[in-house]
Amino acid sequence: MTLVKNLKGTSDKTCKCTSWLQHWKNNSGGTKLPTYCIESTCRETTLLGGHVIKANSTDKNHYIIPICAKHNSTDSEYSVADGYFVSANKSETCDK
Repeated sequence: MTLVKNLKGTSDKTCKCTSWLQHWKNNSGGTKLPTYCIESTCRETTLLGGHVIKANSTDKNHYIIPICAKHNSTDSEYSVADGYFVSANKSETCDK
């Protein structure tokens, strides 16, 4: 599990993938989209691509993860399953 924190002020950011969830799908390296939000206790099935950073980490890169709207809007840190982090840096992904 990894502790994450949502990035604020990202709702106006776009990429050529049509949505951030599609960005995640296009750049996940074949990782299957999970059935549920990847927050450790959530069972919500409607997902979107949320912008996060890893909390309490020296890694300050921005990532897209598949989470529900509730967890995408929280100000609290929360734990998510490992293996679902896709770079939000378009120059490393969809703008390569």
